Amino acid sequence: MILRTYKLIMKKSILGNIDLELCFDKKCLIGSGSYGKIFQSKFNNRDIIIKEPIESGDEEIHNSVFEENMIQSQLFCAMRGSWGFGARIPKINYMARLYKPDGEMKIITGMEKLDGDFYSFMKKLSKMPEKDIDMHLNDFFTQICELLIKLQDNYNFHHRDFHGGNIMYKKNKRTDSNQPQTYRWYIIDFGFTYAEINGKKYNEVTNMYGRFEKSNFSHDLRFIFLYIQHYYLGNNSKLIDFIKKVSDILIKEFLRTPNMMTYELMWHNTYSFIEQNLETDKFTNPRTLLQMIKNDEYIKFI
Repeated sequence: MILRTYKLIMKKSILGNIDLELCFDKKCLIGSGSYGKIFQSKFNNRDIIIKEPIESGDEEIHNSVFEENMIQSQLFCAMRGSWGFGARIPKINYMARLYKPDGEMKIITGMEKLDGDFYSFMKKLSKMPEKDIDMHLNDFFTQICELLIKLQDNYNFHHRDFHGGNIMYKKNKRTDSNQPQTYRWYIIDFGFTYAEINGKKYNEVTNMYGRFEKSNFSHDLRFIFLYIQHYYLGNNSKLIDFIKKVSDILIKEFLRTPNMMTYELMWHNTYSFIEQNLETDKFTNPRTLLQMIKNDEYIKFI
């Protein structure tokens, strides 16, 4: 009976003077993962998503949710004047306490709605011809590298969980249906992020990473290279071949048994290598990779 009272199909509320609609029914559920559940709702008559964490009630959990939202909000506000046409950080519309009928409290976050993640995008890529794969990957890495460079230069930024589920896209509006669909890319989920903002060092010490000792701006792109190597199945292209070749070298550096490409390599072993300099850093540093892509220099390494 209590569970039934907790199910909300669409509840109209007011946040300040803004109309707010909350939906926690299964028909509004659009995704779930290790963080919790994602629901579609409305904020001031605009579609948004609501993040509801799995865990509740613990002060430490509330603090971690709050701190993650603070990182995202501060980076969004600080960077919004320099977005241009490239990648962005999504806007947080609100953060609020949600009380369940049994008295448990969760901090929910209302956020800008996006269209999909990089994992789902790779499935689209895998069926495209080589020319289109390289066109989209070129644009993807150009946007992501340019944003990472800004964040690294200004905030000593290290995302530290930079897999395909934490990079999302929004479709750009097309004025000509004959032109290919283009995308704007977004970085999300800052629960493990190290950043220095207004004198505060966020996540300087955090669970699996231990203490942050020194910068390595090549680490985040190592993550996404390995992610593509592990999950991409489909048509090849020049950029895909380049990424796979770099990833093969990366795997040999991680493991002394180069034929082992395992789940543990990606989501565990990589953490211990965050501060170590590797041979592949010249390819996964966003500044270097950006120039290689713009000038087609990566082709000579295939």
